[in-house]
Amino acid sequence: MSGMALARSSNAFKFELVDGDSASTNIPVANVTTSDELVFIGHFSTKANIASLVDDTANCSITSAGNIQSATDTSSDLLMAVWNDVTDGPNTRSAMGLQFEILTGTTAATNITVTGATTDDEILFVGHFSTLASIATVVDDTANCSFATDGNFQSATDTSNDMLFVIWNDLTSSSNAATRSATCLQVSILAGANATTNIAVAGALTTDEVLFVGHGTTAALLESIADLTSEGSFTSDGQFQMSSTATGSDILWLWWNKTSI
Repeated sequence: MSGMALARSSNAFKFELVDGDSASTNIPVANVTTSDELVFIGHFSTKANIASLVDDTANCSITSAGNIQSATDTSSDLLMAVWNDVTDGPNTRSAMGLQFEILTGTTAATNITVTGATTDDEILFVGHFSTLASIATVVDDTANCSFATDGNFQSATDTSNDMLFVIWNDLTSSSNAATRSATCLQVSILAGANATTNIAVAGALTTDEVLFVGHGTTAALLESIADLTSEGSFTSDGQFQMSSTATGSDILWLWWNKTSI
């Protein structure tokens, strides 16, 4: 693929997995500053044996350089922090069309309310977590999903008793001045492999940027997620590798930035 460079249009976004703590206690998040903006905090409970994922964003804030706090007790749990680094480069608020929703699933082709979404908006990723009460697996359901009408989301998959993690780009909000500013963000759920072994990622180029790699153990029974971002790279066009950790029987949750279209 070739074309116009996307000029760092989404890599103001930073991602980090951090251990939770008691309510209103500083939780270290490397490089975050009080000028930055929290976009999403996903609260996985518990860290050692994941049973649930909820959106804790409204309860969280950046309290000082390098620290966030949650009003929720997240002790023994895991937090996925996503923030907009407004001090990194010229792209202040460049990707604020990005939205996150955690939804309770339902029968196939049935409306699920997503407030503010329109049929003109763009679904970037849908992770289907089974089940809602005790997560065992996660698969990529994006291709089966759409905004059927304004404010309504649907999947062609039966997701009853399950959970959907939806990432979408708000192309119509007046606050999203940079139209389509988040479309370079890509999210892929991959089957793991031995270290230094190619894993196919359709459309990826060696010039694309790895933003986050979550290592989920195991693919058949998700019990833990570790941050292995530093090990992941696109070693050739369409191929991704982990440098040292064997991830066979596991999943890799890859977030990446397509730098050209």
